[in-house]
Amino acid sequence: MKREQPFKVDLAKGRRAVDMGHWMMYIPRAFPVGMDIYEFGTYSPTQKDNEQNFFDKIRNEVSLDWARRVHPKAKVGDLEKAIVGQFEALHYGVLLTGQTGQEIRWRQWVFIDGKKCYLSVSTIIPDLEEKIYPDVKQMLESFEIRTPEPAKE
Repeated sequence: MKREQPFKVDLAKGRRAVDMGHWMMYIPRAFPVGMDIYEFGTYSPTQKDNEQNFFDKIRNEVSLDWARRVHPKAKVGDLEKAIVGQFEALHYGVLLTGQTGQEIRWRQWVFIDGKKCYLSVSTIIPDLEEKIYPDVKQMLESFEIRTPEPAKE
């Protein structure tokens, strides 16, 4: 039985969603690029009095870790505050050279809902930036957590 994702976004026109289990791909029909949203684990602090600091630290560490995976020189100062749906996120963006020599704009957003961490990634070649990035922004703005269905008795 396939589980329902704990989140949803409003698909931009011409996009399709592909459920990959613990992550979703949102792909434009005409281009081989897209946006992914990953469930990145559930975290619990050991001390309740510092919950916000704990979750901020998780968000910061996940953001920086992933930024450094694509650009080893990334630093904390490169992470910018952003909004995904109703959540405060950390955004990182960099222009990279892919394995084929083609430039790719890497963007990521990391945010926490309750105790769950999410990572969204978008990769776009510069020639398609104006056509694709507005859709990515629209879908990120529409991000919301699904309300769980009440248990049936």
